[in-house]
Amino acid sequence: MKRWLLVGVVLFSPLLGMAADEEGHEGLSVEVVLQEIMASQGVERIQDVDPDRVASELLEELGDAVMEEAHPGEAHEIMDAMMGGEGSESLAAMHRAMGYRYLVALVNGREDLWGWGMMGPGTMGAGMGPWMMYGWAGGEPGTFWYRYGGIIMMIFGFLILAGIIAALIVLLQQNRGIFRSLGGQEDPLSVLKARLARGEITEEEYERLKSRILSS
Repeated sequence: MKRWLLVGVVLFSPLLGMAADEEGHEGLSVEVVLQEIMASQGVERIQDVDPDRVASELLEELGDAVMEEAHPGEAHEIMDAMMGGEGSESLAAMHRAMGYRYLVALVNGREDLWGWGMMGPGTMGAGMGPWMMYGWAGGEPGTFWYRYGGIIMMIFGFLILAGIIAALIVLLQQNRGIFRSLGGQEDPLSVLKARLARGEITEEEYERLKSRILSS
């Protein structure tokens, strides 16, 4: 059990470190960013905004505000750390993608503004919908890579993770004897029973050796 705890600490310590280093989140509200977007295009209604013409910086601010509204405070900081941390391109790309999808929903008058699969307020484990992964790989709004590049990157990441897990399983299987030895010597009677089961000794030899072990 202790060995698995050690493995878990080693694997997740970088993520815990990033989360600990995150400062308190500060940013604009969704309403303020939407006002900036409308002002930048000279329109008075959000339905008149062209999402493909919105500056990347504004989309990033909008996505950040949307995430803060859905998962305020510490939950937002932890999610930012999981997506690369403050200042990383992966986090910026995710915010741009979220802002773009949120804006498209508003422009089209959709009621489900969080989109398919978007996590609702206060939930950390509900799961991410496919659209939340769009744009991880960057790219300009409206392009194929902006919308779908994140899915490709997500699949690639899952394949890498599966490969690492498979390699760990193989490594553990190949070194079972070493791990057993870390816990101390095996019980002599257990070794004797194992030899009998493998046919290395006869029943008669087993009883004789067993008596010798018990009498020692």
